Amino acid sequence: MSLRLKSELRLRLGPQHCEAALWRRGLRKRCIASFAHYGRGASQLDQAIDGLVAAGHQLPDAAAISIDDELLYFATMPAAGNWQETRASAAAYFADSLGLEGLLVEVCLAPGGRSWLSVALDASLVDGWRAALGQRGIALRHLRVGLFEDLLRLRASESLRDGSLVLLRREGATFVSMAAGAITDLAWERCEVKDPEALLARVRAHCERRSPPEVDGLTQWPVFVLPFDLAHQESLAPMAAQQAWRLLALAGTGLPA
Repeated sequence: MSLRLKSELRLRLGPQHCEAALWRRGLRKRCIASFAHYGRGASQLDQAIDGLVAAGHQLPDAAAISIDDELLYFATMPAAGNWQETRASAAAYFADSLGLEGLLVEVCLAPGGRSWLSVALDASLVDGWRAALGQRGIALRHLRVGLFEDLLRLRASESLRDGSLVLLRREGATFVSMAAGAITDLAWERCEVKDPEALLARVRAHCERRSPPEVDGLTQWPVFVLPFDLAHQESLAPMAAQQAWRLLALAGTGLPA
């Protein structure tokens, strides 16, 4: 059988990067090749895929794209209705609050089951990605939300605990507040995550706003940090140890730091 029938192209996209990986299908899925392109521009997807081709890899006929937080709009909604009702309400909310047309909307029940997480994405971005893949004979089979994937993975590994969860992206951070095993708040903040002092100030400010009133002092409110790559994880380690933050393990994507 050809590689085209035995592997899937997985892409993770943000404004400043595209990470491409080939994953072997079957019972034992694994990453067999990867390439990352960093920098802004409409061609970042093509350049990441070109890196795989230049290394001698044959491209499969199907792709899945995970979208990072910088490209999305977020909202939380009470878990009062079913998926269809919540999705319709979320679509109406984003259309009214953003004043934008042509949005793709998705919702996911948050860990703990007390709220829905809603996201919206500019549909024209997806059209561009689909066209770029189509020129290579690759069909876009799955469109995924990076935040949802991270939360599901952390829940499966029992890393979702009460406290502040800080999901670091290249252009900022998503702050998730957890209490009694459920998500109580979610907020995206654009900031310079490679500046230790700037990041520390943002995390402290979030904890001051979101920690329960009975918590006396920031050191008693747990902080869990998910870096965006291995190099960032290493650079954060000294500050994390000093601040008593817990650094979470990155997903096993096979992507380079």
